Amino acid sequence: MDHNIDMIVYNIILENNPDKVNNFIRDYQPFIIKVASEIKNGYIDAHNDEELSIALMAFHESMEKYDYEKGSFLSFARLIISNRLKNYWKSENRFSHDDIDNALEISVQEEQYELQSEIHSFEKELLKFNITFDDLIQQSPLHLDTRERAIHIGRATGSDDNLMQHLYSKKRLPITQISNKFKVSVKIIKRSKTFIIGTALVVYNKFTMIGEWLQKKGPKF
Repeated sequence: MDHNIDMIVYNIILENNPDKVNNFIRDYQPFIIKVASEIKNGYIDAHNDEELSIALMAFHESMEKYDYEKGSFLSFARLIISNRLKNYWKSENRFSHDDIDNALEISVQEEQYELQSEIHSFEKELLKFNITFDDLIQQSPLHLDTRERAIHIGRATGSDDNLMQHLYSKKRLPITQISNKFKVSVKIIKRSKTFIIGTALVVYNKFTMIGEWLQKKGPKF
């Protein structure tokens, strides 16, 4: 990973200077052409090619959506360019069956990248409370009904700004407040304290992919 490039992109977007954005895109046009050519498996005309326009817009999109803490910018840009070109070719009815398979593979790769990024950010949030991912796994409720109840409490807590501000400022779960507000016994909360914190962090930080996973499965971490 080239952390220098990652930080440059982060600072350019933070500064919100259109000239610097355009200059960066211009400087990385050879990279964009190379990626687009590899995906097309053919020559990209730098002066008269619709695919290049799509790739340039995708590169700009990747700059706007990039999160410095979630991994390599160039890897992320490659995925966005790939996905946007595949969507373009699909709309132009230029896909063979193999192309469709490749597009689906790119889409899956992009989702996997986003999920990995969320998990990375989630782990960083957990560490603020001296909780590791292994701690979360080991301290997850064993019984399904207990786990579902902990998820419900965690979601409710994560949706309450006052409770979350307390959690972040004191670095501990406001057990009494949660008990009174949601009519749950203190004993139940204490038994699943770590799991409730983890679920609350998922909701509060809008880790949507992890949240959907919880919604569908109600699983152990």
